[in-house]
This record gives sequence, structure tokens and C-alpha cells, in this order.
Amino acid sequence: MLIKKDVFVWISCVLKDDLNIEYNTYLKFLNKNYKNVGLTLASYNSSINTKVDNILKLKGHIRLVKGYYYGDINDYKMITNLYYLNAKKLIESKNFHTLATHDFELLNKLKKEYNSDFNNIELAFFYIYFNNVIKNINHFENIKSFYIPYGSLFKYLIHNILYINLYQVYRSSRYNFFNI
Repeated sequence: MLIKKDVFVWISCVLKDDLNIEYNTYLKFLNKNYKNVGLTLASYNSSINTKVDNILKLKGHIRLVKGYYYGDINDYKMITNLYYLNAKKLIESKNFHTLATHDFELLNKLKKEYNSDFNNIELAFFYIYFNNVIKNINHFENIKSFYIPYGSLFKYLIHNILYINLYQVYRSSRYNFFNI
């Protein structure tokens, strides 16, 4: 018996060296009409405006991230401004996108500015900030999600040590747990 499940995959590039590889790979998926794949873009990168504009033109999906990722911009005020400007583009596009930030001042500003259109965008948060998010999120109607970064097993464990069941990771991992 074949069981069909709807799965959406975010391509998520953390390192600056991988930005163009991830972006070009995503464009190939878009050109092949994959509708269940999106690209994570960080406002820490000077290429953010161009990439957001191009992906929106192609009707793609973006998870816009303000923090955690590395890029070529270090001015936090500029990063916040780039995030805000591109978040507005995502909201206005009315396509499926996600805003990933713990900057509730900025999220409240966008909510106030866009009212019901803002409710159509998903909000995503690191699971490690669960308690802080729960305190600040109750007045948002948006779909909300928490994510646990994964890639390097070592980094996964370090970032999420308080929130994971180590035995379950060990049992489900294809990696040799003890050779981290």
C-alpha cells in the first residue's frame, strides 16, 4: 500500500561559500516545476535583494532568516532593514513564505502594517527559544513552526542538547553516534 504524504523541503544554506550553489540548485528545482521546495535566504548577505526579487518573479518560496546564518554584512541595523524590506516583499507576494526571526518588535511592526495579509505568512522559530516565543506569540494568528537545525550531528547536539531525546537520536541516526 502506497501512502502519500505532503512534504515541503527548505534548502538551508548556512555558510557564505555555499550561497550560490544552494541558490542555483533551487533555481533548477523551480525550472523543473517543483512546488514543494523553498530556499532559506539570510538578510546577512548583500545578494539578498536580488535573490528575493528573482525568486518571487519565478513564484518560488522563501524562508527569510534574520539571524544565525553567516554573511558579508555585519552592520546589525542594515541587516534588520534588509530583513524588513524583504519581509514586506514576501507578504505582498501572497505566495507561501516563512519569516524566521525572534525579533518580535519587527514582527509586530509588520503585523500592524499589513494586518490580515500578514496572517497568511508562516512564522518560524528555533526550538531552543521555545519559552521566549510562547511568551510573545499568542496574539499572532499565523501558522507557526519551530525548527531544530540539523546537518552536522555534532552541531545538532550542541545547539539542541537541552531539547532532544539523545536515545532517539542514537536510534534514528545513520551516523555512528560515538564517532562525532
